[in-house]
Amino acid sequence: MLYGRDRAVVELVNFCTNTSSDSDDQHTESRNMQQLLRRKFRTQTVGFLKWLEARDSFIKQVASRKFMPIEFMKDRTTFLSSSKADFVCRLLIHDLKLIMEAVTQHEKAVLFASSELKKSHEFWREAIHRNGLVLRHAPEEFTQNKEFVMEAVKQNPQAFKFASNHLHHDMDMISIVIENKGFKYIPSKYITNRDLVLKAVMIDGSALEFAYEQFFNDYEIVLAAVKTNGLALEFAYSEMKQLKPIVLEAVSNNGLALQFASEELKKDEQVVLTAIEQNPEAIDYASHSLRFNSSICFKALYKLCEKYPLQLGPRQIYKHIKQYSSTLGIESNKLPNIRHILTQMIHIDRYVLDHAPPILKNDREFVLLALNRYGNALEYASEDLRNCKEIVMKAVTQNGVALCFASEQLQDDEEVVRTAITQHGHALKFASDRLKNDRTIVLQAIQQRANALEFASEELRDDKEIVMVAVSAFGDVLKYASQRLRQDREVVLKAVSTFGGAIEYASKDLTDDKEVVMTAVSTNGCALKYASKKLGRDKDVVLKAISVDGNAIEYASNSLQNNQEFAMIAVKNNGSALKHLPALFKKSYDMVLEAVKNDGNSLQFASPKLRDTISIVMEAVKQNGKAFEHAGKACKYNVDIALEAMQQDRTVYDSLNWQIRHDEKILMKAVESNPAVIRKLFHPSRALVLEAVKRQGLLLSDSCFNHDREVVLAAIQQDGSALQFATEHLTHDPELVMEACRVNGFVFISNKLDFEQLYRVRFDECYEGCYVPPTILE
Repeated sequence: MLYGRDRAVVELVNFCTNTSSDSDDQHTESRNMQQLLRRKFRTQTVGFLKWLEARDSFIKQVASRKFMPIEFMKDRTTFLSSSKADFVCRLLIHDLKLIMEAVTQHEKAVLFASSELKKSHEFWREAIHRNGLVLRHAPEEFTQNKEFVMEAVKQNPQAFKFASNHLHHDMDMISIVIENKGFKYIPSKYITNRDLVLKAVMIDGSALEFAYEQFFNDYEIVLAAVKTNGLALEFAYSEMKQLKPIVLEAVSNNGLALQFASEELKKDEQVVLTAIEQNPEAIDYASHSLRFNSSICFKALYKLCEKYPLQLGPRQIYKHIKQYSSTLGIESNKLPNIRHILTQMIHIDRYVLDHAPPILKNDREFVLLALNRYGNALEYASEDLRNCKEIVMKAVTQNGVALCFASEQLQDDEEVVRTAITQHGHALKFASDRLKNDRTIVLQAIQQRANALEFASEELRDDKEIVMVAVSAFGDVLKYASQRLRQDREVVLKAVSTFGGAIEYASKDLTDDKEVVMTAVSTNGCALKYASKKLGRDKDVVLKAISVDGNAIEYASNSLQNNQEFAMIAVKNNGSALKHLPALFKKSYDMVLEAVKNDGNSLQFASPKLRDTISIVMEAVKQNGKAFEHAGKACKYNVDIALEAMQQDRTVYDSLNWQIRHDEKILMKAVESNPAVIRKLFHPSRALVLEAVKRQGLLLSDSCFNHDREVVLAAIQQDGSALQFATEHLTHDPELVMEACRVNGFVFISNKLDFEQLYRVRFDECYEGCYVPPTILE
């Protein structure tokens, strides 16, 4: 397509023809052009789809967005979506039809209309006709015009708040406001007028809330109010809430008004039944005795179930079924749609079967459906079905522990029990005593879960082969083995080889067996705790223990705790072992240095002198920035230590002493992790501000360097909308304007701006230079 000043020439090329008269060069040129056009089309398609996705994302987030990117400024859909926000595209403000569509959604949209449109009476008349609240933004001549105000009030009675003061006392206007259910908006001097109040509540009972207090106890007014809005009973005085005729009228209009009736009338069967007839959910507000009265409860649930599925969803009904099912008992079998409702809830609430009527608890198909979701629902199935092998097999396949709820007969069924323990070894707990003594079954259970050994028979917990299988998987189950096998060296060795702490359950003799203890501390250094005192003094044993876990030094003999070589090994392995060492080592520079290299927080166990030694504290904060809080007073004033701590943990800045918190190096490090720090400073340096806006451009809004071109450029390179906080001459700087647009589409609409150029640049850079058809923009 070739563009001229006043015309466009379209050149059409037929790539499908290739006559013999075509030269080879012409053919090659045509094919090349074809490939170029295809690539261009593919690229533009990708760009266009990207633009559509970006627009959808913008519209979804419009309430939280601070500006409209340039690429959407010609789009009517985006305009309508953003008319509730504090920004809108200024390119479309002359479009009367579009403005009116926006006004229908939100009165604030009238503010975005051009000054030319706002000069027209017809513009304001149409806007008020569409949205009465437009009166809030209308010129004074319209807020004083009775005809305009009436039109606004008819559309939205709240508009009366924005009428001129003299109209607030015009009785014709007040009458119109009341007729349009706007009693709450009339001046307070009129809420004492009984005739006006009576008229208002006869139209809209909720008006009672805004009437003068004396009318809350006026029988005629309260009765009129609850006839049109039962919930108006809330605002009546307690004397009125005790009157049965008034409460009956209220609950006849809205059953939920029962919640505002007196406690005495909540016990009145006629009142409660009337409320339930209007809205069965009103049962929640009846007295306890009536709420759990089977006949009343049945009536409420019956009406609730009748409303499924057209008026109420399964969740709304099910919450009442859960609450009252136990009251109904067998009567719940008669509830309409109950099977459909509960079937819908099976995949949401695992306890549905608990609240199902007896007929469903004995329904094989329904129970099987429930067990698919939750095997333990077997608990709520009928006794017959808990004795049905097919049902129980389904339950234990989903959750082996559901065996707990099977009949005694099926708990003694080998196939059922095998299926259960295959799913969960702990199901062995609920097997019959006979099967708990079956070697094959017990072996299968502990192979699935070693600690199922706890539920094996006493005889099998004394079976070496079975116990060996269990402790080979998890040594801690040694505690379930018989006393005899806890004295068996082979069994205990196997147990501590998989879990060193199992030595706690070994016989006293074996805690004095060096090989056993060495094996235990090899997997858990702190198993040394259960070794005999003799082995707590054994260098080989203790060395092995502290090599695995330095904290094991706590359980070594005093002589070995005082051994410098052993102490050093312990803290190198686990710095916190310093805690368990004698005071002598807590004062040792070398010992503490090794400890903090391993665990910076072990600084807290060092002597006060070493906690104030720069080299020690520096090593500690290098390992863990939070170690800074354990530093001595002098070290807490050391800038280098503070910087290193902040390098490891940015939160350290908040705990710094105020004297070093304002050091420039400290502040620069703080800004690197939290740019907003500069907001807490009275006069941040240019370097700090520059670093901050590089990381969070909108911090330019709080800066006194918004006149500095380099600072402004850095800010908009992070967030283009930061340009709005620059000084006026910089907001018109072509390079800055172009950069802001490039970064995230931010532009000012002004006469000095070449909008079309920026628009195309943005599309070229972000949307593959795509073309958005006018039909989309419209």
